[in-house]
Amino acid sequence: MKTVFKDDSISLLLDLYELTMAQGYWQSGKQSQQATFDLFVRQHPKGRGYLVNAGLADILDYAETLKFSEADIKYLR
Repeated sequence: MKTVFKDDSISLLLDLYELTMAQGYWQSGKQSQQATFDLFVRQHPKGRGYLVNAGLADILDYAETLKFSEADIKYLR
């Protein structure tokens, strides 16, 4: 996988929802099952009726190999 991010440790650039969902999947033994989530914005930029998303393939590649460092886990605790 080619990482396009400057910092290879961006695992904590999530909100509590994603961490809670990941914990729920892990605790229920479903961590290997495929899940679907939505990407949305609350409000379009002024004067715009749509948005274009670029770079989604890079994000999906990163998500497939997402890992938390010891420092990340310490912070979360």
